[in-house]
Amino acid sequence: MKNSLKTKSVIIAKNFTFHECDSTIDIGKDVYLYDTTIEIGKGSSLLIEDNCHFRGGKISIGSYCNVHIKKGLSVTSRCVIRCIEATNVLIGEDCLIASNVTLRTSDGHRIYNSDNERINRSQDIIIGDHVWLGDDVLILKGVRIGDGCVVGARSVVTKSFDPNNLIVGSPAKSVKTQIRWEH
Repeated sequence: MKNSLKTKSVIIAKNFTFHECDSTIDIGKDVYLYDTTIEIGKGSSLLIEDNCHFRGGKISIGSYCNVHIKKGLSVTSRCVIRCIEATNVLIGEDCLIASNVTLRTSDGHRIYNSDNERINRSQDIIIGDHVWLGDDVLILKGVRIGDGCVVGARSVVTKSFDPNNLIVGSPAKSVKTQIRWEH
């Protein structure tokens, strides 16, 4: 099977790279990828729905992975999404990602215990609807952030959080519940 690139509007991207075949990139209407690099591996997919804006960064998708970005995402600058080892990243509708944010579904290298069993498996990342990730936030594997959350600047998120939490720190923790925020 061949690779597929489908777009419905003007895109300004730095670079699209397909590694091997059977991959799909589907980009919706009014999506702008300013100075953004996209790499995609075998058997993988990238879906970016309508009205999303990236201002610099990189979306790196390994083999047999899926990245789905729902409508209305706004990235201030230099967002890195790294999805490898047959994992998935889902970013909900109407999200805001500030500068220098990184999402990683893997540690990057495998670690084994004394029985030669891997102890750091890659895991999906799910960001709910209307979530705001502040400057320099790091979202690590296995994290699920509920709808309406705010993650404060320079936070390192290593665990999941329920909706409408204000999340800060390294490692991140909830400091306030039942919050709401506006653009």
